Formats: sequence, structure tokens, C-alpha cells
Amino acid sequence: LPISKDTITNTLKYTATFAQAQASNNLQIVIVPTGPIDADVLRGKMTLKPTSNIMASLTDTAKSMSINLNGKFDWGNKDFSVTDTIINTGSASVRKKGIKGIKMLLNFENLSLSYNNNSVTDVQKLTFNPGTWSFASPQKRLANFPVTIKKVYYKSLTTVAPTNTNYRELLRGALMIDVVANLTDDIGGKTTLGGAFAIEQNKSNFFKFSPKFKGVFIEDIEVHADMPAVKIDGNLKMYDNDPVYGDGFLATLGVTFTAVSLQVNALVQFGNTVYNNNNQYYRYWRVEADAKFSPGIPFLTGVGFYGFGGGAFYNMEANLVTRTAPEVGFKYVFKPKKSSWGFKVMATIATLPKFETFNADVALLAQFTTSGGITKIGFTGDFWLAAKLEERIDSKIKGGVVVEYNFTDKIFYMAALLSVNVPPAITTPSPVGFVMNINGTTNKWYFKAGTPSATNTVRIFGIDLYSYLMFGNDIPVPTGFTPRFANNYYAATGSWPNNGNVGSGGVGTNTATGKGIAAGLGIEFSQDISKKIFEGTCRNWYIGGNVMAGAELNLAFMHQTGCIGINGYRASGNIGLYGSVSATITGTSFKDVCESKSYNLFQIRTGAWLTGKFPNPEYVAGSLSAQISLFSGLIDVAYSHSFQKGTDCAGTTVVTADAPQEDEAADLVNKLIQSVAPNSRYNFPVKSPINVRYALVPDRSFDVAENQGDGTIKNRTFKLKVVTTLEVKNSSGAWVAQTILSKVNNLGEYQYYKKAPLNLSNATTQVAQVSQMNMVNTNNSNSLVSMSGAIKNTMIVNPVPPPPPPNYPNPVPAVVNNLEIDKDYRFIVTATLMEYGMNPTIGINAGRGDGLSLSWAPAKTRTNQTVTETKTVLFRTGPMQIFQANSNNQVR
Repeated sequence: LPISKDTITNTLKYTATFAQAQASNNLQIVIVPTGPIDADVLRGKMTLKPTSNIMASLTDTAKSMSINLNGKFDWGNKDFSVTDTIINTGSASVRKKGIKGIKMLLNFENLSLSYNNNSVTDVQKLTFNPGTWSFASPQKRLANFPVTIKKVYYKSLTTVAPTNTNYRELLRGALMIDVVANLTDDIGGKTTLGGAFAIEQNKSNFFKFSPKFKGVFIEDIEVHADMPAVKIDGNLKMYDNDPVYGDGFLATLGVTFTAVSLQVNALVQFGNTVYNNNNQYYRYWRVEADAKFSPGIPFLTGVGFYGFGGGAFYNMEANLVTRTAPEVGFKYVFKPKKSSWGFKVMATIATLPKFETFNADVALLAQFTTSGGITKIGFTGDFWLAAKLEERIDSKIKGGVVVEYNFTDKIFYMAALLSVNVPPAITTPSPVGFVMNINGTTNKWYFKAGTPSATNTVRIFGIDLYSYLMFGNDIPVPTGFTPRFANNYYAATGSWPNNGNVGSGGVGTNTATGKGIAAGLGIEFSQDISKKIFEGTCRNWYIGGNVMAGAELNLAFMHQTGCIGINGYRASGNIGLYGSVSATITGTSFKDVCESKSYNLFQIRTGAWLTGKFPNPEYVAGSLSAQISLFSGLIDVAYSHSFQKGTDCAGTTVVTADAPQEDEAADLVNKLIQSVAPNSRYNFPVKSPINVRYALVPDRSFDVAENQGDGTIKNRTFKLKVVTTLEVKNSSGAWVAQTILSKVNNLGEYQYYKKAPLNLSNATTQVAQVSQMNMVNTNNSNSLVSMSGAIKNTMIVNPVPPPPPPNYPNPVPAVVNNLEIDKDYRFIVTATLMEYGMNPTIGINAGRGDGLSLSWAPAKTRTNQTVTETKTVLFRTGPMQIFQANSNNQVR
């Protein structure tokens, strides 16, 4: 068996039946157990019942096998601890870590393994089913604590490639056991014990399986205490090779002191993982703590603080999710993410002096990158009415709000949920709420307080009122009645409320989103009635019936293509109602045996609907139906009438562009260089710089949002690259490049100037002066000492000097050029707009096969024009030269 090693003590007697057929061969093996076997897959003793069996099927291309086992499994005071060596300063000690003292005897049925091998497709598949387990006596123990088993189930784990390449791992999983321990009379604990195993297959022999025990682990631990003065709830969840959280733990602790109305909560999470980091390990952590107390601290009239808290996280990101019932509202769930960190501050506010009138938990979260940029900021608030601190979960009225902005994706999100549970007056089957979303990248936004397929519902004394309200440029298109009205209409009348009378339930097939506004309001009621009218042996009779009724009104004003309307906008509306009443007598009568009987006394069904669309073109359609059936169809009366008028322009509702298509690169063509000085051709001062004004700051990158014309936004990253050259014409008429420098003045102009040549005579004089000073210092050290003493005495005798003048900033010295007199110069400046993105590369690039890489390249317009500009200025540092022609027509 692939659950035990192949040893002589683990052999089993069996009877086998072989059947040969043209299509396949079949082999059935029935086990005849002789005693317990060592189940190496989970390191325990397994005793099998004779009802266990093995089935095998062989063909030329496929092999399959199924194993079904019944019996019992025994961990008899098992020790799963392992030896661990601790190296201290100058010594080493040995300790044991892990779990020991596991004593459990469990019965199981239908534990099964199935295997399929297709030699054509080379598919090897092995599946495991834990079957059903029973947890009767004797007493179970975990770490020598008496425990009670609540549940046994299977958890699939990710397979791992064995170190021996001759094997491959077909299956890896864990048998999970939920256990509860009563630590004292008032304190109880709960944990999940997992026994991990794997089954490997020998590649050289496809019929040989090897079971591998991977260890026993504790997945999480819960501790609960409910005592008169204090209530404690704690949880420790441990991660081991988790695909997201790697290795680590998450611990939470909540303590409520009921006598003094104080609640303290704490959370800590640490771990390391390779999640979303190119298989490179990194560490992450998160901590939170808060305290809620009473009485509160006043800060506004009738409102006070009842608690504070805070937290921080590193290499993690916060993702917003909706709370699950019975909680209502929103919360942040954290996952590891490299180079992301943030903080969270919390407060509890409530009415004064009674906390339970209205109280709320509010929190502010901010998330950053390690480079200092902010990626997300969010505000959440959970509120309760008529609820004490320790009774919030059972509050009759509760809800939550959230406001969040994601800087990375440029998404603004705002939502609110409200749950009311005051039966029979007012209840909400599910929380009602609204959501507003603005996507700055795609230029789409919407507000939704319910949708046609997910309406907000309020139940008042058993009658449901439902509604939806939507507007924006990305809302679902209401093309008919809501699904709930259409389905109830069909149940009441037997037909659908739409002109085509098809099974679409009155909702069109167009699932596109559109621009406009839509709203709907409906009411529905349904009640079953049953009353016993006769009772006797095999003669129990009941009269029952059903009453259902409903109505709906919805309106929409949407933009459509394919219809004229008003600039493409058309209005549409639907109104409908239905009702049905039925009565039935059911029971049993005695003839030869008890027989069930049913008689329909009467049934009345009626419905009507009307739809309209306008203008350009106009369309109206409707239907009215009624049916009366008496005494199981003995008398039937039916009426139906439908009509339509006008043209039904079924235009396609789409999101249209809010602006024409943009080309940010084209907008900068011939605008990169705004001006170049000098403006005069002659007599340019030799000390004046050459001033250039650019439309952009050179070498500074910036982002531009560009509308694509279809409503979407494309972010483009640009920077300006500048190349400048200063040349002088020599005596032979050739242009020679000069070394130039640049500075930026207060006007934002770039000033270019020729570098001053080194003055060798001045440099020689300075070196000589320095040498002379050194000689003086060497030969007259005593004189210097006496001079310093004189200076010191003078400083003591003289009065205190006046305060220094105000420390104004030193003026920036003016740029001085170093041009030569009576020379012709040429200044050339070229400005090119560069764009960062996917660009062609030469050779192999870091694993990419498309020949592209993220780099800077000259930006191009939509017409493939490179955005570059060059300006050339000629000038002379002297007057215009005068030329005279001689008698030989030569210029002098």
C-alpha cells in the first residue's frame, strides 16, 4: 500500500480476482487483514477491516487504481519532537522541540486513494479522500492534555520536488484534526493539529509508491476564558511554508474587564516569505494595540473619546475587504509586500454620558513605499446603536463606512453599509449601502446605491421594499425589470414581463456599462398559509394556500449609440405589477394503504406591465393577463392582451470619451526652446553669457495623463535632454569647439559661458607667496607665538566688539563669460523630448524574449514624429567687418 513502507511486517493476505476483456483488464484485490500494520505515511498503527478493497484497471495506454480502506488508526502516546542543538557561549546543549504526548485512537471509513496514469499524455494523477472519522472513547490526549476531537478533514498542500531526481511527488497534504482542551473549569482552548505527508513515485518503476511522513504541526491555537470579572479571547496562528505568508505567526489577544468596562486588544505578526519578490526572502511584521474604557473623555458637547489605539506595518500592504456576517462594515487585510510600510491610528468615540446610545470605532491608515512615496490613505469607521461595548456583535443597528484613495492606481473609493435587525418592524435581509468609485486612470466613475441585480432591501412587517440608484459613466445598463421582479412575475402569472416573452426574465443580454442615471423601486409580499381541518388515523387533512403580490417602477436616462435621442441620450421606464392567490386541500386517506391526496380549490393569477422609450424614436409596449382556475381545472377562464407601438431602437449603451484624443508629445513640437540670446549679430560683449530659456526643466522627469479618446487615460513619463555647443572661427575659417559651463539664474534661464583659461603668471606668484610664508613660519616661530599672545591680551583688554551685521544671504555672483574680442562665434542648442517606456534593445535582455526593455528613448507623436528642436545663433564680439573689392574683383 502507498501508505506503508515495504517490509515483511507490513505484508497483507488477500484474495484476487482477475478479469480479461478486449478493451481492458481488471484486477480486484480484497484484503484479509492479519493484524495492525505500520502506517509510515502518518507514523501510526493502522488496523484494516475485511471490507477494505483495491481495484485496478490496465489497458495498453492507461493504468488506474483505487484503494478504499476501512479500519482504525492509533497514535499510542506518540512523540513527534525532534532533537535540536543550541550553541551557547563556550558550550553546546541539546533540547527537544516539537510535539509529544499524542494519544489518539480513531476509527475511519472510506479512506481512499485513486491513481490514473495515461502513457499517451504522460499525466500522473493521485488523489486522496480522508473519508469519515469517528471520535468515540477512549480519551484523547495532545501534549498530555485531555482533549476532545471536533472535526477531521483533509488539507491539500503544494507538492515539492524531491532531492532524489529518480522520484517525483504526486501528492502532498495533511490530515487536520480540530481539538478542544478544557484547561480549567473556566478556561478552554482550541487548536488544529495537522499530520503532513507526501506520496512519491519512482520514475524508473511507475508502479512503486513511497509514503513520506513530513511531520506534525499546530496550525493555530485559541484560548477562551469567560469568568465573572474578565473575559479573555486569544488566538495564535502559525505559518509553515505558506504560499503567501511563508514562515511566521499571527497572535491576537483580547481582554475585557466587565466590572470596570475596560477592553484591551493586541496583535502582533512576524514572518519571512518570498511572496511576489522573485523568489527572494524578505521579512515582514505588523503590530497593533488599542484600549477601550469607560467613562469617556469629553471633547465635544455630548460626545467623548472612549478609547485609543494604533499600529504599524513593514513590508506589508493593506487591502480593503467587506466584513463577513454577523459583522458589518469594512476592514483592512494585510499581505506581505516588499518595500511597503505604513501606520494606523484608531479611536473609539461615543455619546456622553451613555456609551450605548451611539458608539463607533474610527481608524486612519496610510501606506508608503520605502523610497518615501505615499501609495494609499484610507479612513474606516464602524458604528453601533443601542449596544454596550461587550455587546456590539449583537447590536440591532450597526454599520460601517470607508473612504480610501489609492495613489498608485489613482482610485478614489467611498462606501457605507447599514444593517437593521428590529423584527418584526424593520429588518434588512442583507446590509444596505452605497459605493462611489472614481478611477483616475481609466476616467470612469460611478455611484451605486444598489444595482438591478443586487438591490437594497428593507423588510417592514414582512413586506419587502427594494430599490437601486445609480449614476456615472460606468454603471450597469438596466434594460428591463430587475431579475427578482421578473422571476416573481413569472411565478405568479406564468409569463415573463417583456415583449419578446422569452426566458430572459425581462432583463436584456446587453451587459455593457454606460453613462447616465438609473433608479428603481419595488415592493413584494409572499405568504404561505396552512391549517389542519381533520385529524385521524391515516386521515389527516389540511387546507393551505399562498398569497403573493408585487410591483416595480424603474427609470433610466442613458447614453446610447445607434439611436438619435437627445445628443445620443434616451429615457426609458418600466412599470409592472403581479398577484396570485391559491388554495389547496391536501391529506391522506385510507383505502388498502394510506394514500396522499391533493385537490386545488382555486387559483387566481394576474399581471400587467408597461415599458416605454423616448425620444427619437419613441416606443411603448405592454401586456395584461388574468387567469382563474377552479377545482383542479374543472373551470378555467383566461384573458391576455399585448400591444406595442413605435420603433424599439435597441442601441448599444457604452462609455464614450469625455474628451478628444490627446497627444501630449505633439503639443510640445517646436516649443522646447523658447528663446536664445544674444539677439544682436555684432558687438556682443565678451563677458556676457549666452542665455537660453527652455519650456521644460532639463533632465527632470515628469508624468502626464493623456486621454486616449475612448475614456481611458494613459500615463506617459517624459524628460528634456539638452545638448549645447559653442564654436569659434579660427584664422583659417574652421569652426573650433570651446569648453563651456552653465548656471541657472533667478529667471529660470540657463546661462552658458566659456571657461576661463588658466593664468600661469598669477599661479607662479601665488606659489611663491605661499613658500615665503612657510619660511617665515619656520624661522620665526617665537615671533608668531609672541604675536598670538599680544592678540590674546588685546582681546581681553579691549571692550566687547559690536554684534555682527545681519546674516543676509550672499548675492549670487553674476556669470562672467571669457570670449575673445573681434571673433566670430556659433552657438548651437538641441533639445529633445525623451520618453520612458518599452523600447527596442540590442542583444538578450534579462529574460525578456520580445527584444524590449524599460529605458529612455526619443518621444514620438502619434504620427511617429520625433519631438526635437535645434537652434543656431551666429554672433561676433566686434563690429561688422567691411570688405572692399579691388580692380581684380578680389575682396579685401
